[in-house]
Amino acid sequence: MKRFPLGVALVTSLVVLVVSAATLLSIYFAEHSYIVPLPGGTYKEGIVGSLASIHPLLSKNDSSAGDTTSLVFSGLTSFDPRQQKVVPDLATFETSKDYKTHTFYLNPKATWHDGVPVTADDVMFTYEMIAKDDFPNKTLQKSFTRVRIEKVNDSTVKFILDEPYVFFPTLTTLGIIPKHVWQDVAAGDLANAASSMKVVGSGPYTLDVDSTAVQEGDTILQLRRYDNYYGDIPYIEAIELHTFATNEDLLTKRNSVDAVYTSDMAVYDALKENERFQSYPSRSKQYYAAFFNLESDQLAKRKTRLGLGLAIDRNSVLNENEGFFAINTPFVTYNDNLWETAYELDKAKGALYDEGFRTPSAEEVEKKTRSLVWQAMSGTLIKEYGVPEVPAILPVSNENADVPQQGEPAQETNGNSNNPDNTNYSAPSENTNTNSAEPKPPSLEETFDLSKIELYSVTLDGARIIDTIQEYKTYRHDSKDNILEVHLVTLEAPEFLVSTAQYMKRQWEALGVKTTLDILSRDDAVEVIRKRQYDVVLIGQELGYDGDIFPYWHSSTAKLSGRNIANIKNATLDDLLLELRAPTIKGDDTVESALGKIKDKIERFFIDEMPALFFFGANDYYVVSKRIHNVFVGDLVLPRDRFVHINQWYIKEGKSAKGSISVNEFFSWLISKVSS
Repeated sequence: MKRFPLGVALVTSLVVLVVSAATLLSIYFAEHSYIVPLPGGTYKEGIVGSLASIHPLLSKNDSSAGDTTSLVFSGLTSFDPRQQKVVPDLATFETSKDYKTHTFYLNPKATWHDGVPVTADDVMFTYEMIAKDDFPNKTLQKSFTRVRIEKVNDSTVKFILDEPYVFFPTLTTLGIIPKHVWQDVAAGDLANAASSMKVVGSGPYTLDVDSTAVQEGDTILQLRRYDNYYGDIPYIEAIELHTFATNEDLLTKRNSVDAVYTSDMAVYDALKENERFQSYPSRSKQYYAAFFNLESDQLAKRKTRLGLGLAIDRNSVLNENEGFFAINTPFVTYNDNLWETAYELDKAKGALYDEGFRTPSAEEVEKKTRSLVWQAMSGTLIKEYGVPEVPAILPVSNENADVPQQGEPAQETNGNSNNPDNTNYSAPSENTNTNSAEPKPPSLEETFDLSKIELYSVTLDGARIIDTIQEYKTYRHDSKDNILEVHLVTLEAPEFLVSTAQYMKRQWEALGVKTTLDILSRDDAVEVIRKRQYDVVLIGQELGYDGDIFPYWHSSTAKLSGRNIANIKNATLDDLLLELRAPTIKGDDTVESALGKIKDKIERFFIDEMPALFFFGANDYYVVSKRIHNVFVGDLVLPRDRFVHINQWYIKEGKSAKGSISVNEFFSWLISKVSS
């Protein structure tokens, strides 16, 4: 046997001991430590579109530039997806009891990216800029037309409203701009100046004019963490926003980015198959509904609208369109307890029947056919057509005489407009007693042999009678023989609106409702909607941060070009909408609980009146690399809200001990492991 020198054996034993001890210490530390985020790393997001203007007063809320703006600029408030409400950001706020005065107190730590403190003068300057006549963003300007702003002191501003509005803080998520940078720029020149001036904000990340790079043909916007940010400092050091011209370009280079935010199911499906990504679905506040025009004669009655709604199976609509969720209220929610919004075809038929719309019986179809043929062909022509001649006199006592069917009264043809030559083909009664209860004899119109008439060849007012009768048999009519007909309008894009409208047409046609569908371009649809040239319009709307549906449903907006496209004018609803903007607090109620009760009443009203069919809300998807940790998205109102908690995301990580670690604790742990 070969013997090793004593020194080698000792060294080997020592190595084994050290390795074993290190292994034990590693296991012990792993069990007595936790992961902690560390500063550093670069987050890369892919965006389809351009970043034309990084300016909070010019960027659209749903644009790529709007997303970037939210990282660089701060609003007085922001929307918190965790709490699902607007919360303080650059300022805390309080609202007066009458909801007319809203006071904001700036964070004293807030500074612009150039080190200048954020003051009340900056807030005043921002909102006064919006009010200028030559301010280019008229939509934004309209939100503040009846608002006055006052400076209380260097850190406090007060907004004073003409009318009470509990939701006003939701309007102040708008980014504030620095007065000392923009004070020499006229409102009308903002767009031109924004493309060349240095971007100075107060948000968690900074951006310089020279921070745009081009890499392999793609434009990359680079942002850096602002270490003097007034809130929690983000862990992620840098952000790169990679812009692509099309979805196809983005998917081709998906491995070069960490995340993509999309509402396009094709993009989402392609990304979720990649194992390095994790998906975060988000229910947006955009929804789609079929709005009834309540000024349409056909849809004036509630049960008619109810019947049309009960014929629609929302599950079928959702199954045909991925990326949506069912709703049946104007607040983008779904109430399981509402039978009125379920799929009930029998109840749909019953509702229409109750309103007097019914399909004709076989007897009524024959009667209608005879009437049309009689109008199209005089009695003489009918005889010439080969119909056996009917005796001129038919005694009423003749038991074999044909009499009208029950429920089908004999028609008086003497002087009837349906008798062109005013010839009396009905037989006079042999009984001269005018009080006789004997029925009148049938007329030639009621007794000629209809089977001898070739209906395909008979026309009336340019239409074949056979086609007129087919339509008469197919659709529901009222008591005056008016067909129940609706004119349905929708947009040609997105495609799911077209497929949903086509489904609605099929369902309503099967119900006996003649449905004309117009699929329009956006420009044409805007004009049709402006002029209210529709019975039903299938279109999308957006619910903002506050759930304030006043602009869509108050009587004051039902005029032409107004946003109340259902044309509903109802005093009860108007009162509820005003109460929603200024809730009365009773007893132990909070503002939130009072608003909840009002919304419940509004939901009930919509079920009772049925001015629209609320179908589905849209899902968005945030697909993020698994190397980005602690991401929270939640249900968003605007895409930019996904960045509200970006200061909690991290890429790099380390470990920290759980409490103190001592030799005694280690050996106690070791003994417990050995004994177990």
